[in-house]
Amino acid sequence: PTDRTGGSGAVISDAAMEQCVKLYNEAKWLADELESTQVNEYDGAAVDAYNEKVSIHSSMTDKFNANCAGRQSESAYRAAQKLNQQ
Repeated sequence: PTDRTGGSGAVISDAAMEQCVKLYNEAKWLADELESTQVNEYDGAAVDAYNEKVSIHSSMTDKFNANCAGRQSESAYRAAQKLNQQ
């Protein structure tokens, strides 16, 4: 569940933000693995496996961008509001 707040972007639950952090980390680890992988271009199974990982990473990135990017957690929003009132 998201909620629009003035100019500060969307606010998502702390639980949703935790899932965003997990997704980001998993995508980062997969990207690091892909960058360090050398694929035998003559091995169709190896190429297919690599391409499958690329597809998974792309899906993870799309999901992060759609659900997480530009958002802040409820607790971060409340903390910012409290500081702004001081």
